[in-house]
Amino acid sequence: MDAPFTGAGDGGETWCLLTGGRVSKTHPCIEAVGALDEAEAAVALARTLAARAGLREVAETLEALEGLLFRVGYSLSGRSCVTPRDLEWAEAEAARLWRLARGWRGFRLNGATPEAAAAAAARTAV
Repeated sequence: MDAPFTGAGDGGETWCLLTGGRVSKTHPCIEAVGALDEAEAAVALARTLAARAGLREVAETLEALEGLLFRVGYSLSGRSCVTPRDLEWAEAEAARLWRLARGWRGFRLNGATPEAAAAAAARTAV
């Protein structure tokens, strides 16, 4: 693929793995795929900035979250690979990172640092 689009026009429809056919781009499944794509991108940005800032533990957690979001997207094809344990992990990590960030004033001020701004964007997307 040379580009992220075909240029052929699609009449506002796209392929949906869940239905096995073409659906409107406003179909709930397509909306969910788009929201997951945005969340993955926001988490990736936060992860790279955290790594650059030397926040290795945070970057590792965000990398694992990226993988979980990818698997959530795969589940939209009708073949779930997300377990209750995954959700428990995500909730526990969110709580742990929140406690960790309480001492980091920039987290409360979304734009205090690039890392804090990216973390806020990822939080709202996820």
